[in-house]
Amino acid sequence: MRTQFLILAFFWLNACGYTLQNSRNTLREKKIEKIFVSPVINNSYKEGVEILLHNALVRTFLAHKKATLVHQKYQADAFFQATVQIASYRNNLSTSVSQLGPKNYTPPSTLRTLQFPISTEYMAFLECTFSLSRTHFDQKPVWKVTLTRSAPFASANQLDVPGTTSGLINDSEFDRTLTTLTSTMSQDAHESLFSDF
Repeated sequence: MRTQFLILAFFWLNACGYTLQNSRNTLREKKIEKIFVSPVINNSYKEGVEILLHNALVRTFLAHKKATLVHQKYQADAFFQATVQIASYRNNLSTSVSQLGPKNYTPPSTLRTLQFPISTEYMAFLECTFSLSRTHFDQKPVWKVTLTRSAPFASANQLDVPGTTSGLINDSEFDRTLTTLTSTMSQDAHESLFSDF
């Protein structure tokens, strides 16, 4: 009876998208036990995204405990390098200016800006390349992957705070979305490293 329950629970969890994590550590089998997370290279125009990604990577490696993190490159068996290629956002949804007013408000038809498009939602994009290279050999990557992630965020108009601060508010929402994207991307890179290596 207990065995049948365990088998049923296993298949039910897999059907929901849950999987059991493999206890096998392929990095240790390749004699890579200590990893140094190098400072992230930022090739995008968004300043500060490299710090968000580096912190997310360190937290991810520490949480999963599949490798020991070291503070200096010379102490490591391999170093993990991340490069931000794209960190930007663009319009995702828009409406006309005439649709932004209160429900019972009819703007004067003489306004020339009534049909101008206004962004109500943006889409954030993050593309990064990750690699793992041995420290004491030729330093060529032994593993490499490029990941792209995107997520929508509300514009200042949707948050009901239009005006001269719209640009600042949109950038603030973009920063908040980047924090989420770097966190999920570091998890995905870590998972890819230990499943593909």
